[in-house]
This record gives sequence, C-alpha cells and structure tokens, in this order.
Amino acid sequence: MRWLVQEDALAFNVGLRNTPFEVKNGNKTPTKRVVTSAVMSTFDPLGLATPVLIMGKRIIQDLWRTGVQWDEEVNEEQHRAWEEYAGNVKSLRCLKKPRCLAPTTRSGEVHTFVDASETAYAAAVYWKSTADNGEVNIRLMAGKAQVAPVKATDSPPRITSCSVSRVFWSDSTTVLQWLKADPRRFKVFIAHRLAAIEELSKPNEWRWVSTKDNPADDATRNTPRDFNEEARWFRGPAFLYGPKTDWPVKKILKQEDDLK
Repeated sequence: MRWLVQEDALAFNVGLRNTPFEVKNGNKTPTKRVVTSAVMSTFDPLGLATPVLIMGKRIIQDLWRTGVQWDEEVNEEQHRAWEEYAGNVKSLRCLKKPRCLAPTTRSGEVHTFVDASETAYAAAVYWKSTADNGEVNIRLMAGKAQVAPVKATDSPPRITSCSVSRVFWSDSTTVLQWLKADPRRFKVFIAHRLAAIEELSKPNEWRWVSTKDNPADDATRNTPRDFNEEARWFRGPAFLYGPKTDWPVKKILKQEDDLK
C-alpha cells in the first residue's frame, strides 16, 4: 500500500510475488505454491480492496479442499479462477482512495454494513459527514471479509451472525429477529454470537437494508465489474446521501420458530 503524498490518497503497488513470467502471461498453469505466494503478496491492512482480494482467499481454500500439493499444477477450473483473480488484482494499480475521511467537518456517523453468502462473510464500515452547506460526504473507513468454513454446516443467516463484531445494517431479516430475542432461546453457536454482538451494540442500532443496496454484498459474491473509486464499495449506498426519512424500512415480523 502506498501513500500518494501530493494527492493525499492511498493506492496499491501491485505485484504478483514470485510469479513466473510465463504464468503471468497465461502461458503456464500455476502451482499451489505460486498461487498462494501471489495471493498473500498484496498488503491491504484496511481492507480497501476486499471485494478483489477475497477471491484469492477462496482459491486458496479450494486448493486445500481438493488436496492439491504445493508444487502440483492447479486444475482447469482453479486456473480459470486464478486468471480472473490476477486480472482483477492488476486493476488495483489504477485505484486511488482519498486518505482524509472528513474533508469538511469532524462530526459524523459511522455506518456498518454486513453480509454473508455460502462462500464468504463480510463487513464494510463508512464515515458519513455533512458540511455546513448540506453536502454529504461518505468514505469507506475499512472493510473485512473471511471465507466461509469449508464444512457446509452453516446457513447464510448463521454465517451473517459471525460477520458483525453505530448504525449497523444487515439484509438478513432472520439475524435482525435474533438480535431482538433472548440469546438463551437459541442453541450454543448462535447464542454465543448474539451475546458477543450485544456487548458491542444495542438492538435498536440495527436496521434492515435490501441486498441490492448493501455494499458488503460486493465482498461476498463475485468481484464487481468496474471496481474503481466510483464503485459502491467506496462511496456507500445511494440512500445514505439522503435524509433519514428515506432510509429503507422493513417490518420484521416476530417468529416463534427458533432456528436450529
């Protein structure tokens, strides 16, 4: 990661470490060792490039799951995934993100969005500030994503309860229901996660957001096309630029059927 001093912006110095030239050019299939070294070579402590880099973690997980040896070439499907990942990583060279979070004011709001899929769970945190003239500025503070466990025992709602650690947004009505219930009603895994969330937030701080408006969704599905500074991942959802009266609302009906 680089600090462009004159522009006061953060950028990436992208390089696929220890990757042979013929592999970079697509003329040779990489080995597990080459893929792992390349994926781990991009330093992103703030998670700014999470929608791109999480794909690399998925590839590594698949290599371990399928039992590929360190100096064995990856299979055809893994090779295609690697080529797509390498192309997306190269696009980070053009990415620049302003370092300053609040150029016009020091006061503001923190908005955290969470999402989960069968392959990953993620969170994106934004700082929203409003200038004296009413201009709204939203900047990505940090992002985080993890691949879902290899063992397919957790449904997306269960995984979403892992992805949250002060408006908090989730597109899972199931999780929002859980947060309003007594954790002791649930089995151990969910109960422990809900108890941890209660220590860091209050139920009334949680709101519903549709999947199509949830920027954390960009880190749990495929890498968005045209991933640049204007992408939703960096700017936040459009509704945050408007008044609170226009924020999404969905009535969460209470269900007595506990998730098992």
